[in-house]
Amino acid sequence: MGCHTWFNRRIKNQPKSKEQKAQIAVKFIENQIKILKDKDDVILFKEEIERIKNNELSEEALNDYYRFSIYSEYLITYCNNVFYEDVAHEGYHDLFRIHNYDEPPIFNLEETYTRLKERNINLNNEEDKKLKDFWSRYPEGMIEFG
Repeated sequence: MGCHTWFNRRIKNQPKSKEQKAQIAVKFIENQIKILKDKDDVILFKEEIERIKNNELSEEALNDYYRFSIYSEYLITYCNNVFYEDVAHEGYHDLFRIHNYDEPPIFNLEETYTRLKERNINLNNEEDKKLKDFWSRYPEGMIEFG
């Protein structure tokens, strides 16, 4: 059957710098502290804030805090310094499948058709229409596999 095919839209208004991500992380942690009941957890979260303020966290860790801070019912992905949100709920999912979990993501319609041709995958008219619709609605989107 192959890997699932995830269609993603780019999330707007993303933080560009490590400093912006750090500010978001601190705000997210401060909000978590407000709802924590366990004093040990509060201490750990406050220590994490200090690590952020002292620039001790990697950008990857800050990206995780950003992903957690976004309210979304959908999968959040980070690729090429961009955050994406899946749009399976809009009917874009598994239009085709590729049998390789290491398959690189796809970033436009032309690249999608090239990959489909390379893998000898043919779409029916309905699938092709849906694929074109996705790239028309989300030109800064991404298709990934897994």
